[in-house]
Amino acid sequence: MTGAPLKSEQLRGALDRFIASGDRLVFSLLTRHGGLPGPKPNHELAAAFASELLTRRRDADPVLRELLAGDADTVRATLPSIFLPVVAAHALAARLVAGVDARGSAEALSELASDVRKVVRDGVVAALVGASARLDLFAIPELRDGFLAKSVLLEALSVRAVCDRVARPDELVSLLDAAASEIVDAPRSAERSQGRRRLLEALGESVPVFFRFPEVRAWLVEVSRTESPELRGALEQAVSAVQRHGASNTELDPVRAALDAAAPKRRDPLSYKGPTRGRGRKRDRRAERK
Repeated sequence: MTGAPLKSEQLRGALDRFIASGDRLVFSLLTRHGGLPGPKPNHELAAAFASELLTRRRDADPVLRELLAGDADTVRATLPSIFLPVVAAHALAARLVAGVDARGSAEALSELASDVRKVVRDGVVAALVGASARLDLFAIPELRDGFLAKSVLLEALSVRAVCDRVARPDELVSLLDAAASEIVDAPRSAERSQGRRRLLEALGESVPVFFRFPEVRAWLVEVSRTESPELRGALEQAVSAVQRHGASNTELDPVRAALDAAAPKRRDPLSYKGPTRGRGRKRDRRAERK
């Protein structure tokens, strides 16, 4: 998607006027045609506008700053203006592809990937997927910083077209391992955080796509020995999804065995008395009334 030409002469002219005089019509036009609120942002427009910004070189810097600051309201996430940070995500990905301020662009993209609003994070995923043919996603360490940023990177890599281009599965394993470790080692204050929950979901959703790689299958056996109940739950869901996709028992049995071996032991059957609900005096009184 990155690199598509901008067809709208009106939008191109409005961009020129903002650069020349500060006329803000360009942002109104982007918001009007961004497709939000709605089921799907206009990523084609966002990518085309990002390509146009690249042709303006340093003159586009003020535009990008306005896009990044265009909707800082994290509560009113359904406003049409939330399309502006989505455009910014595509612009930053395009700058990374072109090698323009690589570090600053990566840091700003990581901040968008950590946005609490799903539509903004989805914009980063779409931008990364669109740029992935010319951009090494593993070479952006800023996207490994934090729960939400990792979840965005995993989501982008698990898109089939992107996953098909993965040439170094060991780097994929390193990312998965870092995600699992961050989930397990999270402080108590972060256990119920949105970011940790989303990373757990992203791990469970992406592992079935990555299961094609022998390195990932070996990693899955190792990580399945975890004592973390939340991580175990995500891995069990992943195994179920892999099975639905037609994986053989030969491939899945080592993972199941590791999960079973690490499962909490049941109570001693000699001392376990079963459910306690309904016992005691209340039970006796209920029996008397019958």
